[in-house]
Amino acid sequence: MKKLFGFIFSLVFFVIVAVGAVGVGGYMYVKNTYGIDILKTAKALKTLQEPTNEAELCPNAYSADDMVDVQTIVNNSVDGFITYTEEDGYTINFDGEISTLTDVIKLTDKQVCAVAQEVVEQEIEGKVDFGGEKVNVALKQVDFYDISGPSVHFNVVISVDMTPLKKVSDNQIIQYITSLVPDTMYVSSTVLVTHDGTPFSYDVKHEALKINNLTAEDTEELFRALGVIFKVDPVETWNVYVGTTIMNALVGNEENKGLAYGLSGVGATDYAFETIDGEDYFVVKRG
Repeated sequence: MKKLFGFIFSLVFFVIVAVGAVGVGGYMYVKNTYGIDILKTAKALKTLQEPTNEAELCPNAYSADDMVDVQTIVNNSVDGFITYTEEDGYTINFDGEISTLTDVIKLTDKQVCAVAQEVVEQEIEGKVDFGGEKVNVALKQVDFYDISGPSVHFNVVISVDMTPLKKVSDNQIIQYITSLVPDTMYVSSTVLVTHDGTPFSYDVKHEALKINNLTAEDTEELFRALGVIFKVDPVETWNVYVGTTIMNALVGNEENKGLAYGLSGVGATDYAFETIDGEDYFVVKRG
């Protein structure tokens, strides 16, 4: 998630650039030279700073009970893969002694979010380092839908705690810039995930990205402006990065520990998204 913070601070600098350009009559110059409607972009930036209602943004958020269910479901198929203690919480035993997978594993979207969050928490401690400061990231909601053969639309909402970054400098200019950043940033990433036929494979393609209260269109406009002025990667690159990070936790591969691939040594043969009796599931298959 480190790349996300580069975007956020570029975004804040752009607020100042946008307001300044309008103030000196540079609106037409910026629009004609860069193709950026600076007033529209500034309005979107103002919206970005407005409070975000997490309950409205994540109506299908997972709860602690969902992880309890995950532990029961997974351990019924492969004993000892997920353990829990009051002191350490949940542990996904990727490297421990576990039994052979005896049955397929089927998880709902809420259960997928719960276990993916635990993998993120375990593998990167739920934090990223930015300028020597540890910042919390957390999965809030997962929704997968429109399953069509090997493809599925996959949405994840992530929260980023920005408060530690507001305390890193005594410089008044930097303090002013960071004061414009909301305490919590919400990133809603929707990607198209396609299984190419190779076991545990996943190809991730951009669908839509939204930040806080912005629409996908407004978010894309901001990325376009930032790309022109600050050489920030396009919205498609960011979205695929987020989607791939979560799929790494859910499925995984040789380089990234994930739930499905983590069971390949004890009988898991692949994964799939399937609709069973009208409900969508993430399935870990066995031979």
